[in-house]
Amino acid sequence: MNACVGGPGLTQIPGPAVCRACIEGSFSWELQSSIHMRARACRILRCHAGRVRYLLGMPQPAAPSGAPSAGVGVLTLLARGSVASVNSFHHDARPVRDPAEEWFSGDTLIFTVGGSWRIRSRHGWVDANPDLLVFGRAGTPYRCDHGRGVPTDRNLAVMLHPGALAPIVGVDTDPLSAALLEQPIPDLPSLPVTAELALTARRLAVESATIPALPGRSLRIDCLVVDLLVQLHRASGRYAAPYPPTSPLQRQAIHAATGYIAAHLKEDLGLATLAAVAHLSPFHFSRLFRAVTGTPPSRYVRNARLRRAEDLLATTDATITAIAHLVGFGSVSHFVNVFKDHIGVTPGRYRDVLRRT
Repeated sequence: MNACVGGPGLTQIPGPAVCRACIEGSFSWELQSSIHMRARACRILRCHAGRVRYLLGMPQPAAPSGAPSAGVGVLTLLARGSVASVNSFHHDARPVRDPAEEWFSGDTLIFTVGGSWRIRSRHGWVDANPDLLVFGRAGTPYRCDHGRGVPTDRNLAVMLHPGALAPIVGVDTDPLSAALLEQPIPDLPSLPVTAELALTARRLAVESATIPALPGRSLRIDCLVVDLLVQLHRASGRYAAPYPPTSPLQRQAIHAATGYIAAHLKEDLGLATLAAVAHLSPFHFSRLFRAVTGTPPSRYVRNARLRRAEDLLATTDATITAIAHLVGFGSVSHFVNVFKDHIGVTPGRYRDVLRRT
């Protein structure tokens, strides 16, 4: 006697004859099981996709309502360090329907590189633009608004890895490090983008988008992210760097010298000239300048020239030669070499990467 022994999916056929009804039943059960498994897998994928989709504000696929249901733009991971990942996002050139609510999965800094948009968090609505840095706190809801029109914003997002600062800061911390551990980003909806923040963000974008990656990229990204966090806390007023043990009049004299440097980068800035601005002897000026600024005058002037060069490369179409002379470098080749040693790429490469990013 030939019989089919076992339940669906475990069909055993000991004899040569095959029970057709049992085979069909088994096939039907396996087909239904496969359909259920695939449906469950799709639900899981949709759930996970909804959490990771565009942490800057990238909408989830909208429900069938005539609104675009595919992705609304391109989210690109530029680079990843041990402290944070750096991402860029730009929208597709078509109308989108923003979802009612989304959630930040981690602490996020959002720089608007171009265009404008709106975001609502627990602090209320913020009109985001290139002059404003937007904060996203881990686990908090938010909503984006593009006015049901064609989005124009392009963004750079720095997404912090949870707990990544603890191994770097260590146990014995100074007040600023303790503040970073307690709250990596200020509990604010946004902050104005200062010149210092803009400069660090540009360096972070160039470092992250440079292909191929240069040796030591992860370390440089970590250093730039930590610099960014420190600058944020100082800009928010939560932490002020203590002045070195100098008098107010001495600090005022050095601030006069730094202001003169910023206004006369094109000129030959010698030690005697700067000391005269501060009404000090060159010897005393050099020692006091380092005590107040943390760097000797020559390095401060070089760094100020390079910062101005970065700003001109990012915001103007001036030639490399013109920029070299505008910031006080008499030789273009010397400017290119110093810039590359300081930033890691040539001025031309720096501009190309910024525009592409």
